[in-house]
Amino acid sequence: MRTFAICGRGIPALHSYNPSIETVSIDGVQVRCGILDAKDRAFDGKRAEYANSVLVRVRRFSCNYRDKSFVLRAAAHVPDDRFFVIGSEFVGDVVDTGAAVRRVVPGDRVIGDNTYPHVGPCHARSEPHGGIPSNNSSGEYLVLHEEKVMKVPRSMSDDAAAAFSVGAQTAFSMVDKLGLEGGEHVLVTAARSNTSLFTIEALRQRDVHVYATTTSATSVERVRNRGEQEVFVVDPSGAFVDHERMASVARQIGGFNGVIDPFIDLHLLKVIPLMRHGGRYVSCGLHDQLAVRPHARSIEPNYFAALNTAIVKNVSIIGNCVGLRHHLDDALAAFERGRLDVPIDSVHHGDRAAAFLERTFESRDRFGKVVYAYQ
Repeated sequence: MRTFAICGRGIPALHSYNPSIETVSIDGVQVRCGILDAKDRAFDGKRAEYANSVLVRVRRFSCNYRDKSFVLRAAAHVPDDRFFVIGSEFVGDVVDTGAAVRRVVPGDRVIGDNTYPHVGPCHARSEPHGGIPSNNSSGEYLVLHEEKVMKVPRSMSDDAAAAFSVGAQTAFSMVDKLGLEGGEHVLVTAARSNTSLFTIEALRQRDVHVYATTTSATSVERVRNRGEQEVFVVDPSGAFVDHERMASVARQIGGFNGVIDPFIDLHLLKVIPLMRHGGRYVSCGLHDQLAVRPHARSIEPNYFAALNTAIVKNVSIIGNCVGLRHHLDDALAAFERGRLDVPIDSVHHGDRAAAFLERTFESRDRFGKVVYAYQ
């Protein structure tokens, strides 16, 4: 089978005939990558160990921000003659199933179900683990528990499906946790991030006013076209209360009822002063989550002051990790109704391994998900 891989130092010499093996710089780290031939995935649906499993042939896959840490760690630590398979999201065809599988049949087109913290009614050993089904979805074949895949509608393209599950499930979960009422005002930070683009789509399903922040002035129109009330271009080193227009809007509406933020370490301290009493803030992650190289901070953030303000204003700070099955169901239903657009930046295939990684993690003008397609 084929697999998109991060390669050890010796792999290029071992596969000198392979034109897809290239080196690309990610955050200053030299990363060797390529499309390699790997051992076929073992699967026998008649054996007890595969009773609840499905064999999926991957058509397309994509990466998320979390994959960046896997890429950088693999580049630094994978043995010279080995390779590391990446990827959080995929779309593929069910090729074979175990004897006890009932949710899908061969021929079904599926994506991953990232339900978290666990799947099923209990934490029984027989249940699959919750969370993202595979960190290695760039392999051409995957063996997954039947509860960890979800059928996709025929109207959804392979490109959209390969870029859908994590972002959509996370976004619909965060919007759900805000408990929004009609007419409320919601601020979405880091609007060009994949999570925020999906969040904006999820908020379109609600009768609310949506605002967004971005550090990229060139992206304002593309973000605004997704239906925001207003898009604020912010200085990443500046305070939101010092942003004249944003502060003015916050005063006019009495503060934001809700904030959805993919990077709690970048924005929590900045948004709380602009929230109204009883507001709700939800975040799904950290910007400094890579943990590959330490990032020096010239000024330590004053979380004590932020938490004190949150207490005084009765602001709820909510954590979110992916979502539940019904959040992915809701997102797929919204897509089928024509109420959810999947932002796709570009699609790569063939020998474009380095171009795919560079566009995914290095391009500042990227807007939407980057997809790799097996052909």
